Parts: sequence; C-alpha cells; structure tokens
Amino acid sequence: MPFFVFSQYCPPLSGKVGETKLFHITAGYGITKLYGDVKSNNAFGSAGTINLDYQIKKGLLIGLESQFGSLRTEVTNTADPRQSHNDYMAGGLRVLIHPFSFFSKNSYLRSYSDVLLESLYLGVGSLYIINHYEYIYHNVNDYSTYGMVKGFDSSGDPIFEDRTRTLILPSLNLGSSIPLNNQLLSSGPVLSLVVNGQFNFGRNDALDGYTPYGANGRLSQGKDDFYSFYSLGLRYSF
Repeated sequence: MPFFVFSQYCPPLSGKVGETKLFHITAGYGITKLYGDVKSNNAFGSAGTINLDYQIKKGLLIGLESQFGSLRTEVTNTADPRQSHNDYMAGGLRVLIHPFSFFSKNSYLRSYSDVLLESLYLGVGSLYIINHYEYIYHNVNDYSTYGMVKGFDSSGDPIFEDRTRTLILPSLNLGSSIPLNNQLLSSGPVLSLVVNGQFNFGRNDALDGYTPYGANGRLSQGKDDFYSFYSLGLRYSF
C-alpha cells in the first residue's frame, strides 16, 4: 500500500509549487540607434537602464523604467554635414507580460525548457525624455540643418534650442529573462540574464535635434523621430 501510494503521487522534480517572485530589479546597458531626419545615420549611442517591477499576477508585471545615455547622429559616407550628440535622461511606466507563464495552468516548472519559454516577455509603456545636445551642427544659411528655434540674436540669426523634451508613446519591449541560478531547485532569490530589444516612438521631431524648415524659413511638417535600444542586463527577483 505505501508503495502504491508513492507510485501514484509524483511530486514535482523541479520548481516550487505556488512560488511567485513579486519584486524585480533590473539593471542593464546597451546601444541606441536613432532614426530621424538624417536618413543615412550610421552612428550608435549607448545607454544604461534601471527598472523596478512588481508582479501583480503570475506572468504580469507593472513597473517603473529609467534610462540615461546618448543618441547620436552622424553620416560618414556622404557630404551631409549634419551630426549631433544628444545626452538624455528618461523615465516612465511599463507593463510586461510573460505569455507562456501568464497563460500556463501549471503550478510549477516541469523542466528547464519550461523556464526558457516562461522567460520570454513582451512589454508596452511610455517614457518622457529630456534631451541635452552636447554637440549639434547648424548652419543658419542652410535650412536643412535647422533645429527647434527658441529666438533670434541681434543680427536676426536664429538661436537654436539646446534642450528639448519628447514623449515616447508607445515604448515596446521584446526580450527574455533567463535564470542564472537553478530556479528549479532553489526557493530563494533568482538572478537572471536579461536580453532586451526596445523600440521607442517619439511624439515629436526633436530627438535628433533637426526639424525640417522650408526654403521660406518656415517650419515644415516632419515625421516623428524613433530610436531603438538593445541591452543586456541582470534582474534580481525576490
């Protein structure tokens, strides 16, 4: 009888039943790529990020995101003189979903392949960016190099903004948080490697420091700027 009972009850060989990590702290670093008025931009910037997330339901997290880094514009293969170096800070909110975890009916992880699948996530959020142009090329006689104008000097030449603000909406994330310690056997905090791709849609044309002006010197309607951010990081979950 004891052998029969034991053979019928097969406790999970991996994972902890009902275990949930509520708090997640992530720090990462990576490269940025800006897409704006300079179509042939081949420069890369860099940025760091610190995120704080709370798991409100299995596989569903809400949190705060911060970024600090640079966005660069430079063309080395053509005669286009436009280039800029933009230092920025950003903060905002985000929601992440680990779909294989969120929709799973399992109360424990059965294998490492389950861990890998449940590490995949999608995210959506919004950021508010404050930019400071450390360097940007302008030529008052070339309207294609104009940025946002904040006034005019005594000679009538434009004075360009060296700080701008941009709302990012949406900010989309695609990534994976892969546990580095044995989550299947340990019930303590989890340290994970985070691989993330982020795609940020600006709500104005100011990220790269250039805005289109016509030959009459009047502001033309341009396309909103966009940047991507690819990063590696570590997540501490407890």
